[in-house]
Amino acid sequence: MKSAARVPEEFVEFDPEASEAFDGAPYVARVPSALRIRTLVWGALERHLEGKPEAADFVKPSFAWRPRREYLRLQLAAARDPEGRVTAQALYRIAGRVYPDFAVTTLGRAMFAVAGRDFNRMCSAAHRAYDSVSSHGELILRENRPGRVHVAVIGIWDLPPFTAGVFRGAMEVAGLTPRSVYLRSRSLDWHEVILDW
Repeated sequence: MKSAARVPEEFVEFDPEASEAFDGAPYVARVPSALRIRTLVWGALERHLEGKPEAADFVKPSFAWRPRREYLRLQLAAARDPEGRVTAQALYRIAGRVYPDFAVTTLGRAMFAVAGRDFNRMCSAAHRAYDSVSSHGELILRENRPGRVHVAVIGIWDLPPFTAGVFRGAMEVAGLTPRSVYLRSRSLDWHEVILDW
């Protein structure tokens, strides 16, 4: 059994099985209106929007740019349960489809062909994927080694549990399961995720 690597004190362990309420309203309200995202990554939301009023705002995945605020709003709607509650865990689960859906697009295949099913190689290419679908910000790979990945998402305005879920989805494609997930938010537009396996 691998010994647990040290986790900086500012990080909080994320429990995928819990049911923690998540308030996404500050993100939606404060995301700069200039930020855009390509709808290539929207497919993961579609089935979770069925029967909800926001389904009318869903745009089929394509190479088109749409406001980041709209994507955040749809993420929160997709994660909303019948009682109107959004949990961090629902966002995490929904995001698990983003990487597999993106990886089969022409752009995704071109970016991740060399990575194959090697999770650490997928992570090495992740900044290019984020650059290609986000108009602003950056993904920085702080640590990338067997057993641990640490990413910082700055200026992209992703929801922290959603980002963790995107990477978890890539892990699953590689046949891996996270042993531990840690989150740290420095501000609404800067958060970090550590995944250990």
